[in-house]
This record gives sequence, C-alpha cells and structure tokens, in this order.
Amino acid sequence: MAALEVLVHLDSPRLLRRFVLCEVMFDEALVRELPPGEIPADWRAEQPPRSTQEIGDMWVKGDDSAVLRVPSLVVPEESNYLLNPAHTQFNQVRIGERRPFSFDPRLHKR
Repeated sequence: MAALEVLVHLDSPRLLRRFVLCEVMFDEALVRELPPGEIPADWRAEQPPRSTQEIGDMWVKGDDSAVLRVPSLVVPEESNYLLNPAHTQFNQVRIGERRPFSFDPRLHKR
C-alpha cells in the first residue's frame, strides 16, 4: 500500500528509481489504530490537511505507541503503518535488510 501512496504523489520517474524495500516486523501490541471517530472528515483531501498533520504530530510527541495504523488514502479499506523511532518501545520493531525496489513501469505511464 505504501508504494501506491508514493506513486500517486510523486511525478518524477528519477525519484521512483531510488526506492528500497525492507521488511518491518512488529507485535500487534505495539500498534495503535485511530478509531473512526478520530479521523477528520477531510482526511482524503488532495493536499494533506492540517487536521491529519496535527494527529501525526501529537502521536509522535506522545508515548502512545511505536506504530500507528492509518487508513490508506488510495484504498481506504487497507492500512499503512507509521513508525515512531523516538518511542520507548521502538527497539521491539524489527527492520530487515534493505534491498532494491522498483515500481512496475505500467503503474507510472502517463
């Protein structure tokens, strides 16, 4: 899902060639999910609304969770996971080796 999120927001084919992929593993106990009532009505606006930025800012500054599950803008029924490296339990998040990642060229034909 994160790859699709990137693809819809970047126009530079050169930037798309610079991505890497790494597996991230974590226990579900480290995850906080935004309840539907906490998601602002404008969360899918073309430009990121201040309301969603404020939620992210508060989450990063707080000690609520090391991982935040948020709905995908592209496919709202799916999720993206935000990582907070400053969280006290972030050391429990396992990040695998980096490896090259390439977008399927059919996805960025214009």
